[in-house]
Amino acid sequence: MQNHHFTAANCGTMMHFILEGGLLFGLLGHSAHSAKVDSAQKARAEQAVEASRVFYTYREEPAWLSTAVRHMFNVSSRQETSLLRERLVCGAGSSWKAPSLLSIKTDADLSRRNDDEAVQIYYSNGFFGSMSRGDFSQQCGFPCVRASFPNSHAEETADAFMVFPIDPKPPTNRRGAVALGHTQEALALYGGKNAHNYEAMADMSWRSTVPWTYFDPVNIRKSHSQRVLNSAPWEARKPAAVFVARNCGGTDRNSFISQLIAHGVEVDSISACKPGGSRGGWPAGVPHSDKMGALQKYRVYLALENRKEEGYVTEKVADGLMSGAATVYLGAPDIDNYVPDTALINANNYNQDMERIVSQIKKAIDDKTTWESHRSWLKQSPEQWNQGKILKAFSYSDGKPAECRLCRYAYSKRMGLGWDWGKQQPAKGSVPPNGDKFWKTWPSVKHA
Repeated sequence: MQNHHFTAANCGTMMHFILEGGLLFGLLGHSAHSAKVDSAQKARAEQAVEASRVFYTYREEPAWLSTAVRHMFNVSSRQETSLLRERLVCGAGSSWKAPSLLSIKTDADLSRRNDDEAVQIYYSNGFFGSMSRGDFSQQCGFPCVRASFPNSHAEETADAFMVFPIDPKPPTNRRGAVALGHTQEALALYGGKNAHNYEAMADMSWRSTVPWTYFDPVNIRKSHSQRVLNSAPWEARKPAAVFVARNCGGTDRNSFISQLIAHGVEVDSISACKPGGSRGGWPAGVPHSDKMGALQKYRVYLALENRKEEGYVTEKVADGLMSGAATVYLGAPDIDNYVPDTALINANNYNQDMERIVSQIKKAIDDKTTWESHRSWLKQSPEQWNQGKILKAFSYSDGKPAECRLCRYAYSKRMGLGWDWGKQQPAKGSVPPNGDKFWKTWPSVKHA
């Protein structure tokens, strides 16, 4: 089984610039140190910068995000963040033990003595390091386990491989496990070009075999509507737009902000990246660990992805929806499969339609009724959103971990039952429940 280890020379110099905020500016040699960095090291550095965006941004567990991605936002200290960056840039030879970054707390039965009698998921390359075991059986209603990594036994007994980064050749084992290319980033990164080699994918696209999205809009409406509606009122928010990013990657979003400012829209950039002449600082009295608290100080939030790719819809837009701010979105062309039109000011065609976009932003800033209209989707049924497109994309919505759907898929493949993509269930029959005697025979069940 191939494992990914990153190595780099001049690690100390590179890490100095990453950790002190120099990021790629320092890494690419524009510093007094003038470190010599080859193209492979630059790529690893870019991955480190990209990975760092997800840390220490929430004061509490982001319950509005899918359980499948919450682990990316639950690292509690800057030290662990530094360790992840160091692994990416300096490699496994560094003098530290890789933290367990994928540790989802569950209420499931953690005393299962034989994981072979469960549908078993194995991350063949880990996830930026080691991984802890996770038991999802209680939530799923049938035996479903994610094995720890590294784990040579699970490597041979797994029913499904999650492959991240996406290797050119899908892994196999004696059990005939199905291999799914997996990523929570743009397909231009982490081996996404190899996706065509896999019979199944588990990524951010709603079209994915087993969608692994950052959030579920149906569940946000069901579970978090009152929180949004009871957030800071229009009168208590600054009449301006806010932008939050640590690095300035993404020429499209930088150009967009520049044009907004040129059209008279006040933009506060409250983190390290301040494109287009924007300025501003973190709101007084709000901890830097509380991104949601910062967004709730503003009437408009700029949710701008650093890449425009179908299906690349990250936590940014979910943060905007949860903050209660009118959310401006620039990113995935198919955003209408994820978020109701009434919730967003869609800026994807800003080069052709800047006047309309500016007008809508200014109305949300200046007019309370317009601002509140961007929350109307919370009071509608999902059937009303975007002519039913969102409900079709998230027809499987049940509030359960994505691992349940992945285990159902692996079970369906092994049993030859086919896959009902819309329901994310076996096309024929159903998965036997916890306690069924069938699971005693599962280790010996051959691939259909």
